[in-house]
Amino acid sequence: AMAADGKIAPNKRTFSLLIDAATRASRPDLAFDAFESMRTSGDVEMGLDVYNRLIHACGSRPDGLRRALGLFEEIKADESMEPDAYTYGSLLGACAASANATVADATVSEMLTRGMAHNRVTRHAYITALGRAERWADALTQYTELKGESQTQRGDSRGDDVGVSRESFSLTFDALLGAAGAEAAIASCALEPGGGDAFMRGERAAAARSVFRDGVQAGVYEDPILGLDTSLDVSVDLVTDFMEGDGASSLEKKNQNPKMNPKTPLRVSFMSMTRSEAIVATMVLLESFTEVDPAAESLPSGLFIGAGPGTRGNAQRRMLAVESVLRAAELRCETIEDPRTYVIGVTRQDLNEWVKKHAGAYAEVNA
Repeated sequence: AMAADGKIAPNKRTFSLLIDAATRASRPDLAFDAFESMRTSGDVEMGLDVYNRLIHACGSRPDGLRRALGLFEEIKADESMEPDAYTYGSLLGACAASANATVADATVSEMLTRGMAHNRVTRHAYITALGRAERWADALTQYTELKGESQTQRGDSRGDDVGVSRESFSLTFDALLGAAGAEAAIASCALEPGGGDAFMRGERAAAARSVFRDGVQAGVYEDPILGLDTSLDVSVDLVTDFMEGDGASSLEKKNQNPKMNPKTPLRVSFMSMTRSEAIVATMVLLESFTEVDPAAESLPSGLFIGAGPGTRGNAQRRMLAVESVLRAAELRCETIEDPRTYVIGVTRQDLNEWVKKHAGAYAEVNA
């Protein structure tokens, strides 16, 4: 419309904003339309920043990786342009979107050969590509290297662009749990000896728990076993009804474990977590319980895990994910019908029986 009017000619900034808007709206076709208009106008400079924007837009196209590689070759063929960190990060993002770890490997190799080091964006995209290609061990290696950069980033010229962030932990969980998530991994083990519990005791789950504990040490997460979360708003009447008949006299016994108070239920809120974070946090919580001596009568009077309020969306997905982990671990649980939030409850009796059966179960795989 601007060009047809004849009074205002679109410039490079106009087209760049159009490409950005189309990308955010998940309309890569419109981003490419704007790009082709730039080509045909002949009056607008086609700089590296424009190419980078378009490669980024490729991530949401069915043929995105092919188109991204074509644009990447155009950049390298043009003597006026040189691929930068944004270029490689966007190309790796297209690799991740198509689950093509082979092209991601080649892209990283070329990037490093050109003397360009990883930043957090390129490392994140590479971890995601490896995870979606089911190369979880390689993804874990990349996370470990990223964590090492956190310890040496002081004085690094890249500053805040290196090292782990909360997103680093979350996407590493996705890579470790598998492209289809923990539920699919648990289901794939269902016919094996031990059923879903086989996944819980496997190397991938152990690696995910270890990464979560890194997050606890970094101050990103709270250790779910350590405290009472009073922010978990569950009706007192509902808690009483749920725990009724669960051996109230045992609640008055002396607490011999400084981590847990048997006189009160352990209330944990996962409402600020992503689905994958909630899954791994649940596994960490279960692992912590296996380290408790059930004879010491130090278990809490019940366990309540809150997934957040709402009738649909993230809270419901978190609740279903947490429930699938608990059931895979063969720990009996129930959904508490509270209109204010999604809550999953475990009675002290069921928790005590589970701990007796699984005491020390994860020690060997963690060794």
